[in-house]
This record gives sequence, C-alpha cells and structure tokens, in this order.
Amino acid sequence: MGALFGALTSVSIAASDLFGRRAVIGRHVLTVMTLLQGTAAVGAAVLLPVFGSELVAADLARGAVAGVCMSVGLAGYYVGLQRLGAVVAAPVVATLSATMPFAYTLVRGQAPSALAVGGAAATFAGLALVTAGGTARPRLRRRAGSAAASPAPAPALP
Repeated sequence: MGALFGALTSVSIAASDLFGRRAVIGRHVLTVMTLLQGTAAVGAAVLLPVFGSELVAADLARGAVAGVCMSVGLAGYYVGLQRLGAVVAAPVVATLSATMPFAYTLVRGQAPSALAVGGAAATFAGLALVTAGGTARPRLRRRAGSAAASPAPAPALP
C-alpha cells in the first residue's frame, strides 16, 4: 500500500509541476496554490472511503505536516518559476526532492544503503553540472506595470 501511495504522490507532484508551471504565468501564486491544493484535498477526500482503514490521530498529524510542507515547497517552487524561470528553479527543486528523504533517513539514525549514498552524490553532481557557469546571458522579463528593462537589442549589421 505504501508503494501505491508513493506512486500516487509522484504522479500528483508531476501533474502539479506540469500544470502549475503554466498556471503561474500571469497569475498570483496563492491563487494557483489554492486551486491545486484544493483539488488535491478533494481528490484525497473522495479516495478515503475506497482505501478504508481506521483513522489514527498520529497518522493524520503526519499527513497534515507532510501536506503543509508540500504546499510550502510548491509555493516556493512556483515563486521561483515566476521570478527566476525554470532554468534556475527546477534543478534546485529536483535536488531537494531527491535529497530530503535521504537527509530524513540520516536524521532518524538509520544507515543509508550504498545505492542511496550514490544517488545523493549523483544528485549533487548533477546540480553542480547544471549550475556551472555558462555563456548564456540571463533574460530579463518585462512585467506588467514594472520598470524592468529588457536586454538591449543586438546592433544591426552594416
């Protein structure tokens, strides 16, 4: 059952990333978050009777904390998408998403497997490669009502 819920969580994260990335363009992050998280809450409430089990207060508390953390993380991601773009926000979120469970395992005092250590190392190596200096200039976006300037156009060839 845990694997099923893990898979459903992955699908919901992917869907919120796909739709959220488009939704935050021109909209306030809280509006998008209310819609996405509200839809997720309704979906979870609909599925509760399907996966009948006893209600345990400790499980509900853990689920509530996880939901709040997920909402805060997604809100930060969407703000990053709005202000910095996917080129900056996506690698950071991918690294954190991969290493947070690893860090949680370490905090709990459990020994990570060699595969987990290798995965964490690969994640940080990938982040280093993605964020290494490049030659591309960052684009500046013009926002409605702001005085942000866009890059100067290239000079015309004679």
